[in-house]
Amino acid sequence: MVDAVGAAGAVDLVDIGGRRLAAEVRGEGVPTVVLESGVGAAMRSWDDVAPALAAVTRVVRYDRAGLGQSDPGPRPRSAQTSVDDLRALLTALRVPPPYVLVGHSFGALTACLFGGLHPGEVAGLVLLEASHEEGFERLRATLSEDARAELDLWLTGNKEGVDLELSCRQAREAPPLPQVPFVVVTATAKQGTRPGWTHETAENARRSWLRHQSDLAGRVPGGRHVLADRSGHNVHRDQPGLVVEAIAGVVQAARGQT
Repeated sequence: MVDAVGAAGAVDLVDIGGRRLAAEVRGEGVPTVVLESGVGAAMRSWDDVAPALAAVTRVVRYDRAGLGQSDPGPRPRSAQTSVDDLRALLTALRVPPPYVLVGHSFGALTACLFGGLHPGEVAGLVLLEASHEEGFERLRATLSEDARAELDLWLTGNKEGVDLELSCRQAREAPPLPQVPFVVVTATAKQGTRPGWTHETAENARRSWLRHQSDLAGRVPGGRHVLADRSGHNVHRDQPGLVVEAIAGVVQAARGQT
């Protein structure tokens, strides 16, 4: 275990009970922003966002088990294992709640599950291009047999070992989100089709994705839906200023509530 929060920008290897996770803590203030990456993405994916946020409040980013410098963890990985590891990490870092959880893609499932299970520890939520717990099942129904096989391979065979269908089931069974400042950021820039997808399939998938994003934004009264019109899926890389603004706004709103 680290003795205390490390120097700004320094990466610590933090013991969470026989395994170590790589983590960086920078900035000061409450609530603490916690950055949760998409599948297979290490903490470096937040390079364009974390330094600017550190001027606003304390920021934690980390490598999930098996990514970056972190030790592997038991498989299968899932949203629940990520929640458990994250809470153990924050305890070991001596970074107490409340937290503003920021989740990208699969990381949004983790952020929402954390919020539903531990609402008293969450001061705000920001979801970036968020995975939806019904999204993969609905997408599968629109795909050809070959494209479904490709999707199924990715759902269970991604390099991080995350079982995305299990994670979606965990999210479906979770308690509702806490009533906290809440923003969903969705990319709207045109993206290419995947191999095996027809133009019609791609358009159906895009419309379904936008509906799911709107559904997520409506789950908390007063939730905001922000459209990033110059971004692909990695909105925190394509439009980092917009993402920093959204997160900083939730931090300020959370401070007002507190």
